[in-house]
Amino acid sequence: MVELDALEEGQWSRPSGLPGWTVAHVVAHLALNAEAFCRVASDCRESRLGVMYPGGPDARAADIERLAGSSPAELIDRLTSAVGGFTDAYTPMPAGEFAGAPDAPVADVAEVPLRRLREVEVHGADTGLGELAMATWSDAYVDADLPVQWDTLARRTRQSLRVVDEYGKRWSIGDPVSEIRVDRRPLLAWALDRCPGPAVPDVALPDLVPWGDQSRWLAAPD
Repeated sequence: MVELDALEEGQWSRPSGLPGWTVAHVVAHLALNAEAFCRVASDCRESRLGVMYPGGPDARAADIERLAGSSPAELIDRLTSAVGGFTDAYTPMPAGEFAGAPDAPVADVAEVPLRRLREVEVHGADTGLGELAMATWSDAYVDADLPVQWDTLARRTRQSLRVVDEYGKRWSIGDPVSEIRVDRRPLLAWALDRCPGPAVPDVALPDLVPWGDQSRWLAAPD
């Protein structure tokens, strides 16, 4: 893991891989996301629906923007505190359900550990810091999230596809007539709308309904 306190001041304001966000915005989001999951755990222990962002998307975006304007020391302290709070909040795991915002889809709180791991691994790569690149994604994360994301793909593209990963496992959508070779990390990066780029040369993967536009692909017929 990269040591954030070793970053030079100019690195915090450098554009990240997410439109309109700097490295500071990504770190602010990671801190606020951990705090939001702490709220979920607290709600669930009180037998309430856990809501990550009670003010909805606009309030979430405003909070990220505000925190991103903090000093590097403040951002590091906030993230460190939030990560410690998350560990405490989910030891032991609460029971219940949660949603990202009021009126958003509801999920079982048992999904929270994977969702938080996804945030850390994927947004780490979004910072553009080499120590957190896609190639460093942990095996535990890739093994857990690739099946989850693959299950969404039939609703995100009408093209058939069969992929063979580096372990010889086949991943299929529809009834393709041929198969291609793609390693698991770039395959997961593609499913998460992070372009695999040169990691899969000469391979044309289908366009997907964006991962963030779940209202479209969740409602699509199977």
